Amino acid sequence: MLGLFKRLGAPTDLEMRIAGESLFNDGVGVALFLLLLPLVGDGSVPTTGGALWLLVREALGGIAFGAIAGWGALRLLRSVDEYRVEILITLVLVSGGFALANASGVSAALATVVAGLIVGHHGRRAMSSLTRHHLDLFWHLVFPGTRSRRKPDRIGRPFAAGSECDRYRSQTRAPTSVAAVA
Repeated sequence: MLGLFKRLGAPTDLEMRIAGESLFNDGVGVALFLLLLPLVGDGSVPTTGGALWLLVREALGGIAFGAIAGWGALRLLRSVDEYRVEILITLVLVSGGFALANASGVSAALATVVAGLIVGHHGRRAMSSLTRHHLDLFWHLVFPGTRSRRKPDRIGRPFAAGSECDRYRSQTRAPTSVAAVA
């Protein structure tokens, strides 16, 4: 579905919403799978109370866990202005948050989606354009099917000349000539 959106040139916001809804549905699907698993395993039928508790624990627990983790990561992101650290914060949020949610017995998929939505919506506003650029590049490397939220300028680069990214490049560029060391 997302491949079709990309080929048709659908707006990135629509693509993100569909992807988020798809991940949310996956989390609900996992919770339903866990509910029905005992039927196949030992043939036991879960009680209504047990089924409701499982769904509440998985779904609401995953959403609550993701909200807490997302807001915690957001506070960290707002306290730092170094793109390398901010990329690591998002990486720890995704991988560590998933592992902790899974170990806690809540839906790790829902927790990760909710945390990602919080950081993706509120965290991007707090980031510099350089950080957003590097963050998009990093996550595009991890998930090649994603598109950058920024539109390229006329010459195809994600930033126009004179931007913060160009200033960073000029400060870190290696010298064109190297003096020989005797």
